[in-house]
Amino acid sequence: WSSMRLLDEIRQIAHTAELVHNFDGSGHGVTLDMVVDNTTEYFPNAWEFLRLGYFGDPMNLHFGHPRSPEDAAEEGIFRRPKFSGMHDLPADFAEAASRLQSASLNVLGVDVGNPKFGSIAAVFSPTYWQDALAVAPIDSGMFTVCCNMTYQRLLGAAHFRC
Repeated sequence: WSSMRLLDEIRQIAHTAELVHNFDGSGHGVTLDMVVDNTTEYFPNAWEFLRLGYFGDPMNLHFGHPRSPEDAAEEGIFRRPKFSGMHDLPADFAEAASRLQSASLNVLGVDVGNPKFGSIAAVFSPTYWQDALAVAPIDSGMFTVCCNMTYQRLLGAAHFRC
């Protein structure tokens, strides 16, 4: 195959594949109750769930930069603006909604996603995400904690050996 044919094939697969978002459903992070009881017409990102009060106090200090590699990845890799609220948390719902929903591209069509991030998988059809997608070639949170030296030098940042 030529490089252009290969690129076209990859694009076609990517545009027709589902996205899969795993969560644990156990009370750490997003839970099944939060998804079932969700009153929005969409699947909120973790920051929106925080602002909606699903994690208790919206100023919960277990979230926010630098404790959250997701926040660091969103700011560093995807160039999202920093939050302006106390403790580097979203000041309002609009700031929370400006962030991303983490998902994996399900090119194999196996509806299990990545069980490392939880045993429950939300599967989104291409019509759900067609107009709103930011892509990284590797898990951005794992890259941040394993390879991003700027993040690793921050006080309170998570550390893993790569």
